[in-house]
Amino acid sequence: MKILKVILLVGLLSVGNAVYGQSGGSGVAGFLSQFSQYRITSSTQSAADRCSDLNVEGMTRITRHSFKSKQPAPGERNTYLTFRLSVYEYSSVESADSAFNAMRSGIAVKQSELPDKSPVYVLQDGQKIYWLSGACLYSRTNWDAIEAKLQNAVLGQTPPASDKVVKILCGGQVAGS
Repeated sequence: MKILKVILLVGLLSVGNAVYGQSGGSGVAGFLSQFSQYRITSSTQSAADRCSDLNVEGMTRITRHSFKSKQPAPGERNTYLTFRLSVYEYSSVESADSAFNAMRSGIAVKQSELPDKSPVYVLQDGQKIYWLSGACLYSRTNWDAIEAKLQNAVLGQTPPASDKVVKILCGGQVAGS
């Protein structure tokens, strides 16, 4: 069974480089490869199956990667660290821009009513939107490190434009607001 999981993960990583070549980074495959201490499960939905926090007009595919630590959190018996990366792909940059801007505007207006108070980091790069969501079990330093790994994997050393990123801190506060 372990061999099958390794083969599946290696297959996912090798496919990921071809599918997720981005504007400077190693893509999602590079991001996934940095988390050997986690079990990673992935699923892809077609545009017909989509169900999302984002505008679906022009959306072609959603790929979700769920991460669960292989060991319980330090000092815990049954509590595991988890987070998820969802990659939303659109048919055009314009469709992705529209979805990202609507999401960002909605968060700014409804900040005090956000249903989830967990940390969130959303990044747009061209036709793709990367939605990283976690749990408040992570320290701010550790969560920032996960965000930085995603940003580096997608954009390389280029920092994102301020209008292409949304960051929500543990507790629901939108960073920078």
